[in-house]
Amino acid sequence: MLGNDVIDLFDVDARPETFHRRFDPRVFAAEERRAIATDDRPQALRWAHWGAKEAAYKLARQLDPKFVFSPARLVARFEPASRTPEGSCERRGRLELASGPAGRVQSIDLKSFETREWVHVVALMAGFDWGAVLMAVAPLSSEDASLAVRRLALREIGRELGLAAGPLSIGRLSIGREGRIPTVEIDGRPTDFALSLSHHGRFVAFATVPRGRLGARGQGVRQTAGAVGCPVGAADTAWPTKW
Repeated sequence: MLGNDVIDLFDVDARPETFHRRFDPRVFAAEERRAIATDDRPQALRWAHWGAKEAAYKLARQLDPKFVFSPARLVARFEPASRTPEGSCERRGRLELASGPAGRVQSIDLKSFETREWVHVVALMAGFDWGAVLMAVAPLSSEDASLAVRRLALREIGRELGLAAGPLSIGRLSIGREGRIPTVEIDGRPTDFALSLSHHGRFVAFATVPRGRLGARGQGVRQTAGAVGCPVGAADTAWPTKW
């Protein structure tokens, strides 16, 4: 199980001058607001916290279809950012999630990938192997965002598994009356992939990881998706002092 969220830092809704003065107190816990205010890149960290809440919610819906999104109760705690070999920044974090009929507390691991233009957050059940996660961010062209993010996911999954685009598709798995979640299909048959799709502003993003054994086209081959890195198809060479 996993979730992801992408935020376009230059979208009008994400720019600091457009914030309503009650936005931060309404959606962020006091400790989150303190962390944002004292960070070297407060704009990126603000949206890393928001992305963590969205990504954790998508994961929580897989655990409990009736889970209610309450941003201030989903408190993310991030470590300081570090540079990656690709030139972006990465933060590791943790979020405690109370879900299910008994309100069981689940620990969620977070990773926030940050460039000058976007923030991409992935939420994964604590203790899971991050090396098995396949993820990507790409700029949105003129096509529909929902179609673009599916194309991105299918292209990268197909490349990782060595499959042509034809057998792969994305369907929807019912989680009761409360909604459905995306799922990877091969030749029309659902696989055990955990899949999360997101888009915002000028960017689309996805994250996926196989759960258990996947038989590719009936061959019974164990397929493991390795990390391809993040970002994909996005250049970032100029870094402002504050973002």
